[in-house]
Amino acid sequence: AKAMLVLSAIRISSLCFEVPTGMISDLVGRRKTIVLGTVFASLSVVLYAAAPAAGCAFYLLVLGAVFEGISGAFYSGNNDAMIY
Repeated sequence: AKAMLVLSAIRISSLCFEVPTGMISDLVGRRKTIVLGTVFASLSVVLYAAAPAAGCAFYLLVLGAVFEGISGAFYSGNNDAMIY
């Protein structure tokens, strides 16, 4: 059940940040949007890697999943910009 919650956090955060990241992409441009997506992807990998060593592993996994969803929203917002 907890694993499904982590996977759901990816999709829910991607859904919630889809429009704001599209607006950011329109404002800052394609290159900076790709960089922001890469930053959030890197943060999610770091949190996934740190989770087993920490006492609050589940919460770090969920936070990493949220960052992964934001990263995916930045990448898709970059490709489908001009909504704002």
